Amino acid sequence: MLHITCAQYSKRQTIAHLEQTKALGIRNVLSLRGDLHPSEDGPVVYQYRALDMIRWIREEYGDYFTIATSGYPLGHPEAPSYMADISYLKEKVDAGAQFIITQLFFEPEVFEKFVQDCRDAGITVPIIPGIMPIQVSVI
Repeated sequence: MLHITCAQYSKRQTIAHLEQTKALGIRNVLSLRGDLHPSEDGPVVYQYRALDMIRWIREEYGDYFTIATSGYPLGHPEAPSYMADISYLKEKVDAGAQFIITQLFFEPEVFEKFVQDCRDAGITVPIIPGIMPIQVSVI
């Protein structure tokens, strides 16, 4: 699955990346906003969001790509509130995201609550927990 960001690209550049993706036979993408590097000229302003990219993909390619999007079990740190973030996630799903991969979390109860809150908001697509394998070194 190709992880593709749009924060630093225009719609035209994003579509060009997707054309290359399609030419390689890749059909699964994880749509992410991505991060910009802080500017010395002031605060970072994002021109495009993951929602924009999901819309672009559906407009240009219909159902060719399977689209995943990210979810934040603790809420996105830049969201005005946890429930506002759930509403934004629903917008991404309504625009064409077919499943959600979450950011990392460490307590299973956090994931269970997130899934229930998503279901209560009308989000019915599969939600895959993002995990990080814990490596233990032996001395």
